[in-house]
Amino acid sequence: MKKTNLIESPSGKYKKIFPHFNAISTTSPRKYVRRTDMPSPLPTPHALRPELIPTILATNERQFKSRAMIMEGTAHTVQVDIMDGTFVPGVTWDHPEVVREWGLDLAFELHCMVDDPLPIIDRWRKVRGFKRAIIHAEIPENIGTILARIRKHKIETGLAICPGTPLSVVANHLKQLDMVLVMGGKPGGVAQPMDRRTIQTARELRKLFPHLHIGFDIGVTRSTIPTLVRAGVTRLCAGHAIFRTPSPIKAYKELDQLAQKAVK
Repeated sequence: MKKTNLIESPSGKYKKIFPHFNAISTTSPRKYVRRTDMPSPLPTPHALRPELIPTILATNERQFKSRAMIMEGTAHTVQVDIMDGTFVPGVTWDHPEVVREWGLDLAFELHCMVDDPLPIIDRWRKVRGFKRAIIHAEIPENIGTILARIRKHKIETGLAICPGTPLSVVANHLKQLDMVLVMGGKPGGVAQPMDRRTIQTARELRKLFPHLHIGFDIGVTRSTIPTLVRAGVTRLCAGHAIFRTPSPIKAYKELDQLAQKAVK
């Protein structure tokens, strides 16, 4: 007979405990509440299904709103590229107070290509659907302190690494991270060619950290997606391959289907 997971109640009687749940009534065994003393199980590599994330690099409100509204109802999450001229050249449109008024049914992650990301992240916290902030490992600020501040606000954390950045920086902050974003080239540009050596970076990260989400940005196209997924990438960030097409929605669906097939 299969052993039942039991726990003794204060009254001395036993109650059935299913994984991660506590019975709240001995007379109504079907009522359960989530336990707070047991950690959630880590996802297995097989459970990390690839997700295609459209990237919005906009220099004005019209461009941002147009691309966000196109993806509403198609993509679950969009990545907002933030540049202020400090970490990389160029400046993007960044007005979360305006985005908040639109009431879009989208989840947002920020890719902060800036030296000081915390003030920007604080402003985006008021936007419905803002769930993840990605900062760069190469910025001059204290990475651990910034990640701690982000997590304090119940926001997912990500660390982006440029080509040549040692993987030890990921290991140093692993306990504070929900994901790593591998840059396929120098950040800040549009439609750049991929540095193929960064695919090996993704492979090495997957071997070192089998339960960690790995994103990839720059060079995510129809021809590279199968290779990236097989290398262990689970979040594929694409802008040019989606928005510079006659039908961005159709392009998104075709690229996403390509990613899902690559898993099989």
